[in-house]
Amino acid sequence: MVGRLCIRAFSPYPGADWSQSWKEVKQSPLRGQLDEIVQQLTDAAPVIARLVEEAEEQARIRQQEWREQLRRLEERERIRRQNEAREQARADLLSAIKQWDDIKRIQAFFSDAESSVSNLPEAERCIAMDKLAQARELVGELDPLQALLEWKGPRER
Repeated sequence: MVGRLCIRAFSPYPGADWSQSWKEVKQSPLRGQLDEIVQQLTDAAPVIARLVEEAEEQARIRQQEWREQLRRLEERERIRRQNEAREQARADLLSAIKQWDDIKRIQAFFSDAESSVSNLPEAERCIAMDKLAQARELVGELDPLQALLEWKGPRER
């Protein structure tokens, strides 16, 4: 079949998969089929238009599904961050409470030691007071409220 013609028509629109071809044969040259080809192309226009509309609708649905999926992911991430902030705030609060307890225990130690020092003879009392002063300096300033004031709640994070 060398030298025979073929006409091929197709839809150039994405998602509108339509094509038609007409081949020339010995008994029926394409010139004689032109009116029929034009009619078939004319008849195909609404079919192609429907295919384009369906493809656009499917694309719209996919985009809507993608947006919904993204919204759900963002919501899960927001909840995860909220839970994480709450857990971190709880851990920090428990740490502040432990620090408060440690400070109160250390303050009670120094208070009891100072009370006990007053019962010692003068020479031992001077040594004990000097050691207490060194110990206080080593421990530093003890403010039990400072840990609580520095704590950040879940909404502050």
